[in-house]
Amino acid sequence: MNNKKQDPTRETVSERMENFLYHYKYHTIFSVFLLLLISSLGYTIIEKQIAKSNAADQLPADIDIMFFGSYQEENLSPLKHEIQHIFPNWESIHINLVQTPKEVNSAEDMANFQKGQIAIEANKPDIYIFDLNYFHRFVEDGPFLSLDQLELSASAQLLFYQKENDTKEHPYGIDVTNHSLFTNLAIQKNTKIAVIRKDAQNSKNAKAFIKQLDKIK
Repeated sequence: MNNKKQDPTRETVSERMENFLYHYKYHTIFSVFLLLLISSLGYTIIEKQIAKSNAADQLPADIDIMFFGSYQEENLSPLKHEIQHIFPNWESIHINLVQTPKEVNSAEDMANFQKGQIAIEANKPDIYIFDLNYFHRFVEDGPFLSLDQLELSASAQLLFYQKENDTKEHPYGIDVTNHSLFTNLAIQKNTKIAVIRKDAQNSKNAKAFIKQLDKIK
């Protein structure tokens, strides 16, 4: 005969498990159900927020702004809200940030710089905001609109440049580095030169934006 002694430890654990399930099975089922319900609701809320955000981004932009330079990547939603406060009739504001190295010293820097070059060619925003270094790099060949026609204030910090085909210097950028619009953002400390693209799709709004930057310091 094969008389095996029953493992008392295993028996005790088994009994404890049975007792637990017997006494707390409804609590356990309810807890699992509640967890699933909360997870489902959370997922639904997040999904709706993403869908709402995507829908807003898919609307034709009232203005499209691209930051380009050695800027720190960050969430620019607060900036978007500030612009919407200034221009309440603008329903869709697109803001993109292309981070590029200040100096090309490594393979990674070169890759980021090339990515930036592609972004400049592939995207056609209404407004570029360059750091001072990249403004000087692109002003000669960039499709930038002269700001002569905007009749900005005498205190506007304009950046003039004479292109190869120009007969004299023209203002192509306005220095908005210390503008209150960028307060509390990581990019606040960086130089910021605002430029209008010559073939901007929202040319009227782009000009209004620059005038407002000049009006409200």
